[in-house]
Amino acid sequence: MKVAVTGGLGFIGEQITGGLLNNGFDVTVFARNDDPGLFKKKFRYVKCDLTVQGDWQKVIGEHDAVINLAGRGIFTRWNRAVKEDIYNSRTISTANIVEAMGMSKSKSKLLINASAVGYYGMSGDQVINEKYPSGVDFLAMVCRQWEHEALKAAEGGARVVLLRFGTVLGSNGGAFPLMKKVFSLMMGAKLGNGNQWFPWIHCDDVCSVIMRALKDKKMSGPYNCTAPGIVRNIDFTRELARSCGRPVIVPFVPVFALRIMLGEFGVYLAGGQKAVPERLASEKFSFSFPDLNSALADLMKRG
Repeated sequence: MKVAVTGGLGFIGEQITGGLLNNGFDVTVFARNDDPGLFKKKFRYVKCDLTVQGDWQKVIGEHDAVINLAGRGIFTRWNRAVKEDIYNSRTISTANIVEAMGMSKSKSKLLINASAVGYYGMSGDQVINEKYPSGVDFLAMVCRQWEHEALKAAEGGARVVLLRFGTVLGSNGGAFPLMKKVFSLMMGAKLGNGNQWFPWIHCDDVCSVIMRALKDKKMSGPYNCTAPGIVRNIDFTRELARSCGRPVIVPFVPVFALRIMLGEFGVYLAGGQKAVPERLASEKFSFSFPDLNSALADLMKRG
């Protein structure tokens, strides 16, 4: 099976690409990086800007499946330009990918498209399954439009799987290495009052979900990619501090301080969603790390 991975050099993309190669898939990675060494890897590499139409679209059409992970990271201070890039890097790139899938005579048969639990907005203690409506804030709007563009592939006959990720925890990238460093220095603290829900998932389980989506033709539509053992921010704070062998000295980070440091994004960190993996559970997906204790123990061993 020939699989295209867009955004394949990011934290999640590298994990997925490695897993695909280990399982015998023929992989092509699409990204902006122009490091010459990338062309000597075990995968085929195509340097491109996914937000600009080009010859790369012809290559997309050569594949049986596309895993679309492209999108600017959100963990930074937001301003108007950053928000525009967060939106465009997801929606325009996805529209171009779907267009490329439709241009091919063979036509790619599967699109696995990243999304996020931010789709639901900040929803308090409400239990959120995949049927819950989308929110009204900026990230909800981004996710909604992102998924809208992806679902256009279904009009051309493709199977579309939408993966609404919680915070992906991994030792090699994403937010976890920084969080671990902060807590190891005894500077970690709950955000705001700490009562907000913190939907998370171990990177290995993300890879397993994607592998299953590649093989299981019954999978389609949205899936909450979150661990069943969802916790509140205050509980995550305590468990991470315990795993680091350090006490929590700073009582909390005020919301106004988050807003000063990170702009609008700081407010999101003090919110959350109690997003549960209802569809994965009903389809008997087996999590390697269903609870936070086992996930943190594994990540600490990996360094």
